[in-house]
Amino acid sequence: MKIRSVVLLTASLLAVCEVSVVAAQEADSADDGQLADADRAWIASRVYRGVELNFGHWDDVPGYDLPVEYREYLDRAMGAADRKGFSLATQEFVASLGNSHTYFSDRALYEHAGPSHGYTVRYLEGDWVVIRSRRPELSAGDVIVSVDEEPIDVFFDRNRRYLNTSTERYARRRLFFWNQRHLWPEAYTLGLADGRSVPIDGPAPQSSPLRPVVDGRWLEPDRVAYIRVGSWNDQEYQERAMELLEEFRSAEALIVDVRGNGGGSTPVPFISGLMDRPWRWYAEATPMRLAVFANMAEQGRDGYSDFRRPMMSWPASVEEPDSLFTGRLAILVDAGCHSACEDFTMPFKDNGRAVLVGEATAGSSGQPYYEDLGDGMRLAVGTKREFFPDGSRFEGVGIAPDLVVLPTAAEIRGGRDPELKRALEALQASD
Repeated sequence: MKIRSVVLLTASLLAVCEVSVVAAQEADSADDGQLADADRAWIASRVYRGVELNFGHWDDVPGYDLPVEYREYLDRAMGAADRKGFSLATQEFVASLGNSHTYFSDRALYEHAGPSHGYTVRYLEGDWVVIRSRRPELSAGDVIVSVDEEPIDVFFDRNRRYLNTSTERYARRRLFFWNQRHLWPEAYTLGLADGRSVPIDGPAPQSSPLRPVVDGRWLEPDRVAYIRVGSWNDQEYQERAMELLEEFRSAEALIVDVRGNGGGSTPVPFISGLMDRPWRWYAEATPMRLAVFANMAEQGRDGYSDFRRPMMSWPASVEEPDSLFTGRLAILVDAGCHSACEDFTMPFKDNGRAVLVGEATAGSSGQPYYEDLGDGMRLAVGTKREFFPDGSRFEGVGIAPDLVVLPTAAEIRGGRDPELKRALEALQASD
């Protein structure tokens, strides 16, 4: 998620009639796993309203009939046996919009899920490859082929409808995220390509020491430096990245590694500090509704079709650099680079300041509209749509690297990093 100040002059077009259904917002129904019919209908109607008024990505789901999809969802939600069934039906409905910043969450799902997986997976050339693990019986480079004897591809396909993502490559990452743990059995067994079976039962031991979210080092003393940023989700991470940038500002070349960085807040000072030239921001748009014209459009009146789902848009802005580092620059990216990570990466792709190495990014950013549905339930709706500065599509596409490099399971198992190696070669070639 990107947090960036944009001054907009908009009119408030929505008057919400507050219905006195206090129990739906305040009563804790997680204990008995049930929701009254009135509560279900109230929550479902608010989800529908939130999507209808605020969703900014209809162009990505051509032919999507919201009333029809909602009616089918309502049958599943009202007929669900318990709260978990209701929440899964709601998660599926919201995920059907195919947007990584549009989701439904319910704390009751997470409370009864199993412990953290304790390992991280990348989908590489058809293989589900472990790239990090805190479980001693599971190592980097292991290839997962099954979950409780069900082929991993079948397991993924069966759960795909619950995964809110803008691209398939990011869906394969999100399957293993902590907030999808409720889709898995509480305890399960992984089947590996080498024939081993690895039970996942109970919490994984903590690494000692824990891997820092932001770290840096010299790859070649006083010449080539490396900064890894695993998340932009805390101001502390941005401050640490700036400290490292200051430490390495005299380097001839720098590699910034944002592989697996799921986002947070856009690191504008870090972007500007790495720039040696002006840089552009996204072009952006958000829904707006003019009720009388929308009504005419829905009636099929001539000349009003553009008002059915109009968007307010504004062009890309141009920013001046701070130029703290002016040496050669490479950025490592992959399908786990999402949201604010893509906000970080895009300007360098646009103005050619850095060479991007790795895999195309996740393909989703923008500030969601949030609504607290009560009792631990929350709706987020992707309400800002972003485009590359030239107006071309970003959502569902992502940022393509200049040099495509994907590691193999054997390289990961051997502790090799071909993406980093290729970035070093590219920087040396531009010397």
